[in-house]
Amino acid sequence: MQYVNLNVVKSKLPKDIFALMTNRLLFRLGFGLVGVFLPIFFYQLFNNSIYALVCVYIVLYTFSALLAPLSSKLIGLLGIRKMLIMSVVPSSIAIGSLYYAPHYPLLSVIIFVVSIALYRALYWVPYQTDLTKFLVSKKTGTTLAVYTNMIQIMNALTPLIGGLVITRLGFSSVFIFSALILFTTIVPTHFISQVYERYSWGYFETFKHLVDRKNRGLLYAYLADGAQSVVSLVVWPIFIFGLLEGNYNSIGFITSLTIMVILLLNIVMGKVIDKIGEDKILKYSTVLATTGWIMKVFVDSALQIFVTDIYHRLGRAANRMSFDSATYEHAADNGHFVDEFTTLKEVALNMGRVIMLIVVAGLVYYFNNMRIVFIIAAGATLFMVTLNKQLGVK
Repeated sequence: MQYVNLNVVKSKLPKDIFALMTNRLLFRLGFGLVGVFLPIFFYQLFNNSIYALVCVYIVLYTFSALLAPLSSKLIGLLGIRKMLIMSVVPSSIAIGSLYYAPHYPLLSVIIFVVSIALYRALYWVPYQTDLTKFLVSKKTGTTLAVYTNMIQIMNALTPLIGGLVITRLGFSSVFIFSALILFTTIVPTHFISQVYERYSWGYFETFKHLVDRKNRGLLYAYLADGAQSVVSLVVWPIFIFGLLEGNYNSIGFITSLTIMVILLLNIVMGKVIDKIGEDKILKYSTVLATTGWIMKVFVDSALQIFVTDIYHRLGRAANRMSFDSATYEHAADNGHFVDEFTTLKEVALNMGRVIMLIVVAGLVYYFNNMRIVFIIAAGATLFMVTLNKQLGVK
Protein backbone atom coordinates (compact mmCIF):
# COMPACT_ATOMS: atom_id res chain seq x y z
CA MET A 1 0.00 0.00 0.00
CA GLN A 2 1.23 3.47 -0.90
CA TYR A 3 0.78 6.16 1.71
CA VAL A 4 0.47 9.91 1.25
CA ASN A 5 3.22 11.75 3.18
CA LEU A 6 1.92 15.18 4.24
CA ASN A 7 5.44 16.68 4.31
CA VAL A 8 6.03 15.49 0.76
CA VAL A 9 2.68 16.89 -0.29
CA LYS A 10 3.52 20.27 1.19
CA SER A 11 6.97 20.36 -0.41
CA LYS A 12 5.69 19.43 -3.86
CA LEU A 13 2.65 21.68 -3.91
CA PRO A 14 2.95 25.46 -4.20
CA LYS A 15 2.00 27.48 -1.11
CA ASP A 16 -1.25 28.65 -2.63
CA ILE A 17 -2.34 25.13 -3.56
CA PHE A 18 -1.51 23.91 -0.05
CA ALA A 19 -3.49 26.77 1.54
CA LEU A 20 -6.39 26.25 -0.85
CA MET A 21 -6.32 22.51 -0.16
CA THR A 22 -6.41 23.14 3.60
CA ASN A 23 -9.32 25.51 3.09
CA ARG A 24 -11.20 22.83 1.17
CA LEU A 25 -10.34 20.13 3.72
CA LEU A 26 -11.85 22.18 6.54
CA PHE A 27 -14.94 22.90 4.46
CA ARG A 28 -15.24 19.18 3.73
CA LEU A 29 -14.90 18.41 7.44
CA GLY A 30 -17.66 20.84 8.33
CA PHE A 31 -20.03 19.88 5.53
CA GLY A 32 -19.01 16.20 5.54
CA LEU A 33 -20.34 15.63 9.05
CA VAL A 34 -23.85 16.34 7.76
CA GLY A 35 -23.40 15.67 4.03
CA VAL A 36 -24.90 12.23 3.47
CA PHE A 37 -27.43 12.82 6.27
CA LEU A 38 -28.72 16.22 5.13
CA PRO A 39 -31.16 14.92 2.48
CA ILE A 40 -32.39 12.40 5.06
CA PHE A 41 -32.91 15.21 7.58
CA PHE A 42 -35.04 17.22 5.13
CA TYR A 43 -36.88 14.07 4.07
CA GLN A 44 -37.89 13.33 7.67
CA LEU A 45 -38.52 16.99 8.51
CA PHE A 46 -41.29 17.08 5.90
CA ASN A 47 -42.93 13.77 6.87
CA ASN A 48 -40.95 11.54 4.50
CA SER A 49 -42.01 13.50 1.43
CA ILE A 50 -39.70 13.00 -1.54
CA TYR A 51 -41.47 15.90 -3.28
CA ALA A 52 -40.72 18.35 -0.45
CA LEU A 53 -37.10 17.18 -0.45
CA VAL A 54 -36.83 17.69 -4.21
CA CYS A 55 -38.39 21.17 -3.94
CA VAL A 56 -35.80 22.25 -1.35
CA TYR A 57 -32.92 21.31 -3.63
CA ILE A 58 -34.56 22.65 -6.80
CA VAL A 59 -34.86 26.09 -5.20
CA LEU A 60 -31.30 25.86 -3.88
CA TYR A 61 -29.73 24.95 -7.22
CA THR A 62 -31.87 27.46 -9.12
CA PHE A 63 -30.65 30.29 -6.88
CA SER A 64 -27.08 29.01 -7.27
CA ALA A 65 -27.33 29.11 -11.07
CA LEU A 66 -28.80 32.62 -11.07
CA LEU A 67 -26.21 34.01 -8.65
CA ALA A 68 -23.09 32.57 -10.34
CA PRO A 69 -22.69 35.35 -12.96
CA LEU A 70 -23.20 38.03 -10.30
CA SER A 71 -20.52 36.53 -8.07
CA SER A 72 -18.09 36.40 -11.00
CA LYS A 73 -18.35 40.17 -11.39
CA LEU A 74 -17.21 40.54 -7.76
CA ILE A 75 -13.89 38.78 -8.42
CA GLY A 76 -12.56 41.88 -10.14
CA LEU A 77 -13.76 44.15 -7.33
CA LEU A 78 -13.02 42.13 -4.20
CA GLY A 79 -10.49 39.52 -5.31
CA ILE A 80 -10.67 35.77 -4.87
CA ARG A 81 -9.23 35.60 -1.34
CA LYS A 82 -11.72 38.10 0.10
CA MET A 83 -14.64 36.30 -1.57
CA LEU A 84 -13.50 32.95 -0.15
CA ILE A 85 -13.33 34.51 3.32
CA MET A 86 -16.76 36.11 2.90
CA SER A 87 -18.26 32.72 1.98
CA VAL A 88 -17.56 31.41 5.48
CA VAL A 89 -20.35 33.48 7.07
CA PRO A 90 -23.31 32.20 4.99
CA SER A 91 -21.99 28.63 5.09
CA SER A 92 -21.96 28.66 8.90
CA ILE A 93 -25.34 30.38 9.12
CA ALA A 94 -26.85 27.81 6.75
CA ILE A 95 -25.84 24.79 8.83
CA GLY A 96 -26.39 26.54 12.16
CA SER A 97 -29.94 27.53 11.18
CA LEU A 98 -30.94 23.87 10.98
CA TYR A 99 -30.47 23.65 14.75
CA TYR A 100 -33.89 25.38 14.99
CA ALA A 101 -35.56 23.30 12.27
CA PRO A 102 -37.58 21.07 14.65
CA HIS A 103 -39.32 24.17 16.03
CA TYR A 104 -39.32 26.44 12.95
CA PRO A 105 -39.04 24.06 9.99
CA LEU A 106 -40.06 26.37 7.15
CA LEU A 107 -38.10 29.40 8.37
CA SER A 108 -34.98 27.30 9.03
CA VAL A 109 -35.10 25.73 5.57
CA ILE A 110 -35.57 29.14 3.92
CA ILE A 111 -32.54 30.50 5.78
CA PHE A 112 -30.59 27.38 4.85
CA VAL A 113 -31.43 27.62 1.13
CA VAL A 114 -30.68 31.35 0.86
CA SER A 115 -27.45 31.08 2.89
CA ILE A 116 -26.14 28.04 1.02
CA ALA A 117 -26.90 29.73 -2.30
CA LEU A 118 -24.91 32.77 -1.14
CA TYR A 119 -22.07 30.55 0.05
CA ARG A 120 -21.95 28.74 -3.29
CA ALA A 121 -22.03 32.05 -5.18
CA LEU A 122 -19.18 33.49 -3.13
CA TYR A 123 -17.15 30.29 -3.01
CA TRP A 124 -17.35 28.01 -6.01
CA VAL A 125 -16.45 30.26 -8.95
CA PRO A 126 -13.52 31.92 -7.06
CA TYR A 127 -12.38 28.54 -5.72
CA GLN A 128 -12.43 26.82 -9.12
CA THR A 129 -10.76 29.82 -10.77
CA ASP A 130 -8.04 29.92 -8.12
CA LEU A 131 -7.43 26.18 -8.33
CA THR A 132 -7.18 26.32 -12.11
CA LYS A 133 -4.63 29.14 -11.99
CA PHE A 134 -2.47 27.50 -9.33
CA LEU A 135 -2.33 23.99 -10.78
CA VAL A 136 0.92 22.95 -12.42
CA SER A 137 -0.15 22.37 -16.01
CA LYS A 138 2.41 19.68 -16.90
CA LYS A 139 1.50 17.55 -13.90
CA THR A 140 -2.19 18.21 -13.65
CA GLY A 141 -3.18 14.58 -13.14
CA THR A 142 -0.59 13.92 -10.41
CA THR A 143 -1.40 17.17 -8.60
CA LEU A 144 -5.09 16.40 -8.69
CA ALA A 145 -4.38 12.89 -7.37
CA VAL A 146 -2.63 14.25 -4.27
CA TYR A 147 -5.32 16.88 -3.80
CA THR A 148 -8.14 14.35 -4.29
CA ASN A 149 -6.55 11.87 -1.88
CA MET A 150 -6.54 14.44 0.90
CA ILE A 151 -10.16 15.34 0.24
CA GLN A 152 -11.12 11.67 0.11
CA ILE A 153 -9.47 10.98 3.48
CA MET A 154 -11.73 13.65 4.96
CA ASN A 155 -14.69 12.31 3.00
CA ALA A 156 -14.02 8.83 4.40
CA LEU A 157 -13.89 9.93 8.03
CA THR A 158 -16.79 12.36 8.23
CA PRO A 159 -19.79 10.06 7.47
CA LEU A 160 -18.71 7.65 10.20
CA ILE A 161 -18.19 10.46 12.72
CA GLY A 162 -21.41 12.16 11.67
CA GLY A 163 -23.41 8.97 12.07
CA LEU A 164 -22.04 8.39 15.56
CA VAL A 165 -22.77 11.96 16.66
CA ILE A 166 -26.32 11.89 15.27
CA THR A 167 -27.06 8.54 16.91
CA ARG A 168 -25.80 9.62 20.33
CA LEU A 169 -26.50 13.36 20.42
CA GLY A 170 -28.98 14.01 17.63
CA PHE A 171 -28.98 16.24 14.55
CA SER A 172 -28.92 19.46 16.58
CA SER A 173 -25.47 18.71 17.99
CA VAL A 174 -23.93 17.79 14.65
CA PHE A 175 -25.27 21.02 13.12
CA ILE A 176 -23.57 23.09 15.83
CA PHE A 177 -20.27 21.18 15.48
CA SER A 178 -20.36 21.61 11.72
CA ALA A 179 -21.08 25.34 11.86
CA LEU A 180 -18.18 25.93 14.27
CA ILE A 181 -15.75 23.98 12.08
CA LEU A 182 -16.76 25.98 9.02
CA PHE A 183 -15.61 29.18 10.75
CA THR A 184 -12.05 27.81 10.98
CA THR A 185 -11.68 27.93 7.18
CA ILE A 186 -10.89 31.63 7.53
CA VAL A 187 -7.38 30.80 8.83
CA PRO A 188 -5.81 29.01 5.82
CA THR A 189 -7.61 31.30 3.38
CA HIS A 190 -5.55 34.27 4.62
CA PHE A 191 -2.43 32.58 3.18
CA ILE A 192 -3.80 32.36 -0.36
CA SER A 193 -2.36 34.95 -2.72
CA GLN A 194 -4.81 37.65 -3.74
CA VAL A 195 -5.97 37.26 -7.35
CA TYR A 196 -8.22 39.60 -9.31
CA GLU A 197 -10.03 38.49 -12.46
CA ARG A 198 -11.96 40.75 -14.78
CA TYR A 199 -15.25 39.16 -15.75
CA SER A 200 -15.92 40.55 -19.21
CA TRP A 201 -19.55 39.49 -19.73
CA GLY A 202 -22.77 41.07 -18.51
CA TYR A 203 -25.32 39.10 -16.48
CA PHE A 204 -27.68 38.13 -19.32
CA GLU A 205 -24.75 37.85 -21.72
CA THR A 206 -23.48 34.93 -19.62
CA PHE A 207 -26.61 32.90 -20.31
CA LYS A 208 -26.45 33.88 -23.99
CA HIS A 209 -22.92 32.48 -24.21
CA LEU A 210 -23.99 29.34 -22.36
CA VAL A 211 -26.56 28.42 -25.00
CA ASP A 212 -24.40 29.60 -27.89
CA ARG A 213 -23.89 26.85 -30.42
CA LYS A 214 -20.10 27.06 -30.01
CA ASN A 215 -20.39 26.19 -26.32
CA ARG A 216 -22.87 23.32 -26.66
CA GLY A 217 -20.19 20.75 -25.76
CA LEU A 218 -19.53 22.45 -22.43
CA LEU A 219 -23.25 22.89 -21.77
CA TYR A 220 -24.17 19.27 -22.46
CA ALA A 221 -21.20 17.83 -20.58
CA TYR A 222 -21.93 19.77 -17.40
CA LEU A 223 -25.68 19.38 -17.63
CA ALA A 224 -25.02 15.64 -17.62
CA ASP A 225 -22.45 15.91 -14.84
CA GLY A 226 -24.86 17.90 -12.67
CA ALA A 227 -27.68 15.45 -13.41
CA GLN A 228 -25.79 12.32 -12.41
CA SER A 229 -24.09 13.95 -9.40
CA VAL A 230 -27.35 15.13 -7.83
CA VAL A 231 -28.64 11.55 -7.85
CA SER A 232 -25.63 10.57 -5.73
CA LEU A 233 -26.04 13.58 -3.44
CA VAL A 234 -29.80 13.56 -2.90
CA VAL A 235 -31.49 10.37 -4.14
CA TRP A 236 -28.98 7.69 -3.13
CA PRO A 237 -28.91 8.69 0.61
CA ILE A 238 -32.72 8.47 0.78
CA PHE A 239 -32.64 5.11 -1.00
CA ILE A 240 -30.12 3.53 1.40
CA PHE A 241 -31.88 5.17 4.37
CA GLY A 242 -34.95 3.11 3.50
CA LEU A 243 -33.01 -0.11 2.93
CA LEU A 244 -31.09 0.26 6.21
CA GLU A 245 -34.27 1.11 8.13
CA GLY A 246 -33.04 4.49 9.33
CA ASN A 247 -29.85 3.23 11.01
CA TYR A 248 -27.53 6.27 10.94
CA ASN A 249 -24.55 4.29 12.23
CA SER A 250 -24.87 1.80 9.38
CA ILE A 251 -25.27 4.55 6.80
CA GLY A 252 -22.17 6.35 8.08
CA PHE A 253 -20.12 3.16 8.40
CA ILE A 254 -20.90 1.82 4.92
CA THR A 255 -20.31 5.22 3.33
CA SER A 256 -16.97 5.66 5.11
CA LEU A 257 -15.77 2.12 4.39
CA THR A 258 -16.63 2.46 0.71
CA ILE A 259 -14.69 5.72 0.38
CA MET A 260 -11.68 4.20 2.17
CA VAL A 261 -11.54 1.45 -0.44
CA ILE A 262 -11.81 3.96 -3.27
CA LEU A 263 -9.01 6.00 -1.72
CA LEU A 264 -6.57 3.22 -2.63
CA LEU A 265 -7.40 3.76 -6.29
CA ASN A 266 -6.99 7.53 -6.13
CA ILE A 267 -3.44 7.21 -4.77
CA VAL A 268 -2.19 5.89 -8.11
CA MET A 269 -4.84 7.14 -10.54
CA GLY A 270 -3.24 10.55 -11.07
CA LYS A 271 -0.02 9.02 -12.43
CA VAL A 272 -2.00 6.63 -14.60
CA ILE A 273 -3.86 9.58 -16.13
CA ASP A 274 -0.57 11.36 -16.88
CA LYS A 275 0.85 8.22 -18.54
CA ILE A 276 -1.99 6.99 -20.74
CA GLY A 277 -4.01 10.19 -21.10
CA GLU A 278 -7.33 11.52 -19.89
CA ASP A 279 -9.21 10.53 -23.04
CA LYS A 280 -8.72 6.77 -22.65
CA ILE A 281 -9.23 6.81 -18.88
CA LEU A 282 -12.44 8.80 -19.30
CA LYS A 283 -13.88 6.28 -21.75
CA TYR A 284 -12.91 3.16 -19.73
CA SER A 285 -14.08 4.60 -16.43
CA THR A 286 -17.37 5.70 -17.97
CA VAL A 287 -18.20 2.03 -18.61
CA LEU A 288 -17.71 1.22 -14.93
CA ALA A 289 -19.58 4.29 -13.72
CA THR A 290 -22.49 3.63 -16.08
CA THR A 291 -22.90 -0.06 -15.30
CA GLY A 292 -22.52 0.81 -11.61
CA TRP A 293 -25.69 2.87 -11.81
CA ILE A 294 -27.49 -0.04 -13.47
CA MET A 295 -26.34 -2.41 -10.70
CA LYS A 296 -27.82 -0.09 -8.07
CA VAL A 297 -31.27 -0.72 -9.52
CA PHE A 298 -31.14 -4.25 -8.05
CA VAL A 299 -29.72 -3.45 -4.59
CA ASP A 300 -31.70 -4.96 -1.68
CA SER A 301 -29.33 -5.36 1.28
CA ALA A 302 -26.51 -3.68 3.21
CA LEU A 303 -23.90 -5.97 1.59
CA GLN A 304 -25.21 -5.16 -1.87
CA ILE A 305 -25.10 -1.44 -1.06
CA PHE A 306 -21.44 -1.81 -0.12
CA VAL A 307 -20.41 -3.95 -3.12
CA THR A 308 -22.27 -2.00 -5.79
CA ASP A 309 -21.22 1.35 -4.39
CA ILE A 310 -17.56 0.30 -4.46
CA TYR A 311 -17.91 -0.87 -8.06
CA HIS A 312 -19.68 2.34 -9.04
CA ARG A 313 -17.24 4.59 -7.21
CA LEU A 314 -14.29 2.78 -8.81
CA GLY A 315 -15.58 4.01 -12.14
CA ARG A 316 -16.53 7.43 -10.80
CA ALA A 317 -13.12 7.89 -9.12
CA ALA A 318 -11.26 7.55 -12.41
CA ASN A 319 -14.06 9.26 -14.33
CA ARG A 320 -14.16 12.20 -11.94
CA MET A 321 -10.39 12.65 -11.83
CA SER A 322 -9.88 12.46 -15.59
CA PHE A 323 -12.94 14.69 -16.10
CA ASP A 324 -11.58 17.29 -13.65
CA SER A 325 -8.06 17.04 -15.03
CA ALA A 326 -9.36 17.71 -18.54
CA THR A 327 -11.48 20.55 -17.18
CA TYR A 328 -8.54 22.39 -15.60
CA GLU A 329 -6.35 21.94 -18.66
CA HIS A 330 -9.08 23.19 -20.99
CA ALA A 331 -9.80 26.09 -18.64
CA ALA A 332 -6.11 27.01 -18.59
CA ASP A 333 -6.08 26.89 -22.39
CA ASN A 334 -8.72 29.61 -22.37
CA GLY A 335 -6.28 32.03 -20.74
CA HIS A 336 -8.07 35.16 -19.58
CA PHE A 337 -11.40 33.39 -20.10
CA VAL A 338 -10.76 31.13 -17.10
CA ASP A 339 -13.38 32.80 -14.88
CA GLU A 340 -15.91 32.92 -17.72
CA PHE A 341 -15.32 29.22 -18.31
CA THR A 342 -15.79 28.47 -14.60
CA THR A 343 -18.98 30.52 -14.45
CA LEU A 344 -20.52 28.73 -17.42
CA LYS A 345 -19.53 25.43 -15.84
CA GLU A 346 -21.23 26.27 -12.52
CA VAL A 347 -24.40 27.51 -14.21
CA ALA A 348 -24.61 24.37 -16.36
CA LEU A 349 -23.97 22.08 -13.39
CA ASN A 350 -26.79 23.63 -11.39
CA MET A 351 -29.13 23.58 -14.38
CA GLY A 352 -28.41 19.86 -14.78
CA ARG A 353 -29.21 19.27 -11.12
CA VAL A 354 -32.51 21.14 -11.36
CA ILE A 355 -33.56 19.27 -14.51
CA MET A 356 -32.71 15.90 -12.97
CA LEU A 357 -34.61 16.68 -9.75
CA ILE A 358 -37.70 17.57 -11.79
CA VAL A 359 -37.29 14.26 -13.62
CA VAL A 360 -36.90 12.46 -10.26
CA ALA A 361 -40.18 13.92 -8.98
CA GLY A 362 -41.97 12.88 -12.18
CA LEU A 363 -40.55 9.35 -12.21
CA VAL A 364 -41.37 8.74 -8.54
CA TYR A 365 -44.89 10.06 -9.09
CA TYR A 366 -45.63 7.89 -12.14
CA PHE A 367 -43.74 4.72 -11.16
CA ASN A 368 -43.80 5.01 -7.35
CA ASN A 369 -40.28 3.60 -7.38
CA MET A 370 -36.98 5.40 -6.89
CA ARG A 371 -34.85 2.74 -8.61
CA ILE A 372 -35.68 3.87 -12.14
CA VAL A 373 -33.85 7.13 -11.43
CA PHE A 374 -30.54 5.22 -11.46
CA ILE A 375 -31.10 4.25 -15.10
CA ILE A 376 -31.48 7.90 -16.05
CA ALA A 377 -28.30 8.70 -14.10
CA ALA A 378 -26.48 6.02 -16.09
CA GLY A 379 -27.48 7.75 -19.32
CA ALA A 380 -26.32 11.11 -17.98
CA THR A 381 -22.92 9.63 -17.12
CA LEU A 382 -22.42 8.55 -20.73
CA PHE A 383 -22.81 12.11 -21.98
CA MET A 384 -19.86 13.27 -19.86
CA VAL A 385 -17.53 11.63 -22.41
CA THR A 386 -18.21 14.59 -24.73
CA LEU A 387 -16.13 16.84 -22.51
CA ASN A 388 -12.74 15.95 -23.99
CA LYS A 389 -13.96 16.51 -27.53
CA GLN A 390 -15.97 19.73 -27.28
CA LEU A 391 -14.85 21.75 -24.29
CA GLY A 392 -13.89 25.40 -24.30
CA VAL A 393 -15.29 28.89 -24.14
CA LYS A 394 -15.84 30.56 -27.51
